[in-house]
Parts: sequence; C-alpha cells; structure tokens
Amino acid sequence: MTYSPLYKPLFLKDMKTYASLKQQIEKKVKQILKDPYHNTKQLDKQGKYDLKGLRSKRVNKTFRIIFAICEECKSLFPEQETLCQYCDPDLPTKTIIFFIVRPRKTVYEKKKPLG
Repeated sequence: MTYSPLYKPLFLKDMKTYASLKQQIEKKVKQILKDPYHNTKQLDKQGKYDLKGLRSKRVNKTFRIIFAICEECKSLFPEQETLCQYCDPDLPTKTIIFFIVRPRKTVYEKKKPLG
C-alpha cells in the first residue's frame, strides 16, 4: 500500500537548494511512499531539531531525508490529542510528512523545532 505525501515548505526549499541531488531525493521519496519502514531509522535525538518520533532515510553518504509517518505518530503518542508536535490529527493515517533533506551534520546539531 502506498502512502500520500505532504511536503513542508522547508523540504521544498531544500529540494531547490540541493538541486544537484533532485533525482536521488525523488527516488528515495518514492521508496519511502511505497514502504516507509524499510531501511529507515526511527529518531529520538535532540540535535538541531527535536526529532523524537520522526524517521530518517539516507539519500547518499551525507544527506538525510527527515519525515514522519502519521500512523506511527498515532501509535507512539496515543494519549495526546495532537499526537507528536508535527502531526495534524485530521491527516489520514497513510500520510507521510516530509520535513527536510539536508546534510547529516546540519540535521543533528543544535535544537530548534522543525516547521
């Protein structure tokens, strides 16, 4: 079963910034939409961004796609009406929210919210 994508503004901006990787990124996005649990890593780091409940997939050796699976958020945070801080409870459970695609070292630095 495939999932529906929801692209955040930072992700779209990153796609333009790293245009040389566009084909690689699009290929990984398709893989994620087909099976978001395959070869992805669940994050709990408190680096540049608060990544608890999000997932990461490698684009290449240095770049990572950071995303959330709505059905996973709903199971990880069942007691919260708003689920994780990124998910909208009105989104269908088969939605993938794409937040950023950046070099690994810039993703895991200082803490600030993703938007």
